[in-house]
Amino acid sequence: MKPKTPIPCTSNHAAEDSASTAPGSSRDPGQKAMTRVAHLVGPGVLRVRNGMPSWEPLDGPPLQLHPERLETLVIHGHADMTAAALKLLWRHGVQLSFLDPKGNRLLGRVSPPPDNAPTLAYCQHWAIRHSAFILAQSRLLVTLRIQSIQRTVQSFKRYDNPELRALPAELDRQLRNAQSADSLPTLRGYEGIASARWHAMMRLLFPPSLPYPGRVHHPPTDPVNALLSLGYTLLLTRVQATISAIGLDPLFGFYHQSRPGRPALTCDLMEPFRTPLVDKLVIAEVRKGCYQTHHFFSGPDGYRLHKDQFRRFVRTFEQRYSETNSGERASFESQVRELVNQFASAVRTWAANHPAPDLGL
Repeated sequence: MKPKTPIPCTSNHAAEDSASTAPGSSRDPGQKAMTRVAHLVGPGVLRVRNGMPSWEPLDGPPLQLHPERLETLVIHGHADMTAAALKLLWRHGVQLSFLDPKGNRLLGRVSPPPDNAPTLAYCQHWAIRHSAFILAQSRLLVTLRIQSIQRTVQSFKRYDNPELRALPAELDRQLRNAQSADSLPTLRGYEGIASARWHAMMRLLFPPSLPYPGRVHHPPTDPVNALLSLGYTLLLTRVQATISAIGLDPLFGFYHQSRPGRPALTCDLMEPFRTPLVDKLVIAEVRKGCYQTHHFFSGPDGYRLHKDQFRRFVRTFEQRYSETNSGERASFESQVRELVNQFASAVRTWAANHPAPDLGL
């Protein structure tokens, strides 16, 4: 069995020297990490040692995290947590996410409430009751989504393929249609056509050794879909942390339909980043040969990465998310924050220009 070691994942991670054993303690506290984002792979337990969050996996050395630096903590798989650890994370404003062992589903979040949460969330709930606000925001979102596909297609223009050459004209057509759409169902139809065309073209970009049969959601029925599902889940986790941090309610969106347990606003605001971040990353990693068939195993819940490759993908994702790459005006982390702030500004503007509803209280 491979050791289940923790994985602090961020381009800004700087692991310090192993801490010495505290006086009177029989357990080595292990390594310390100064990082903004940490991904921890269970099973394990998070507790407080020497005033710091300490991740103690079932197998492998413990890891201590500096709470002053830590912003987001993502735990994959089975984990326990002491009340003292939770209080310490809350005191330092750390966003905490729990993902299932496969990395395909966000199980839950623990977020300390920001000071402006009640006001901003109230205005959000108020604004999304109005069809004019919903349609305006949805047009903007679909425009950004299709434009993100267009930019990604441009990065593959060196491939001489008839379908690839025809795709820009089709995307231009759907973009024009979306910008003049007068209803949400019509808008969803145009976005659906653009996404379907893109995923059909994606099939041509993967090598025969690891083909892409088209998008299959849950469970993933092949290695490429397993990578895409993992990438989308990691993206959802990071976008939701940004949304919660400024006081918006991630459960109430304007484009995706709300349903129990679905963070609709998170699903909305992550749309423009699916293709340039996750899809492009998976294509590049597979084409470089970083993932082969033997890196995956299949079970009742579909295909999954083995532990070592799982850790590698999470590290690669976080590096791509936080760093500015060629062809991008800013890091995806900065772009996500900008889009979330733009939506919050639109909510405030709407609230300032419309009378408050009578709640009958």
